[in-house]
Amino acid sequence: PYWVLWVDEGYRTAVVGSPNGQVGWILNRDPEIPEDRLTAAREVLDFNGYDLSQLERSVTP
Repeated sequence: PYWVLWVDEGYRTAVVGSPNGQVGWILNRDPEIPEDRLTAAREVLDFNGYDLSQLERSVTP
């Protein structure tokens, strides 16, 4: 299972993670994510105990 940890008010960016804190994703509708939403998403992951040093950038068309 995965938890939806956060979604911005426009439903453009979401943070999803595993309950054990091992795997998390920042999902964005567009290939580029504005800095303010990226910062907010990272803060949500950090607050929930995810290791931010493991974040990798991946762009899918």
